[in-house]
Amino acid sequence: MSRIDALLLFGEKPPRGIELPEKPPRSARFVASLDMFSQFPCNERSDRYILSKNRKRSHWILWLGYFNDDEGRMQYQPYALLPCKGIDATAASREMLEAAWLEEKRYGSLDTPFEAVIADGLLKVDELREIAARVWPKEGGASCS
Repeated sequence: MSRIDALLLFGEKPPRGIELPEKPPRSARFVASLDMFSQFPCNERSDRYILSKNRKRSHWILWLGYFNDDEGRMQYQPYALLPCKGIDATAASREMLEAAWLEEKRYGSLDTPFEAVIADGLLKVDELREIAARVWPKEGGASCS
């Protein structure tokens, strides 16, 4: 599977003909929860990733969850999309997370690897470190604890 297959959706609409739910289904699977950076209270980012499929079950959806301070609750948005094509949940999570981080790095919105793994799920700590090392090779991967 090439990185080109995964599509970053962060703030964008999906391609025509692919319908996404407005929110993750209850059956969504937990991927990981990470502290991305915490420079000071007003400049921090903690991400929670979950995985589901669209209704037609043709595409995997990686959801990005974050705590919305204004609403006082977790909020989710589609983060990346990948055709199923017989790929399992773990491989889909790995592929989409790497593609999304690469795009965010390219856009300049995610300059460094995550600081800590809060909880692992489909992707284990070692897998998350490997992805971070590929996305940020000069930074030496993640300094996760």
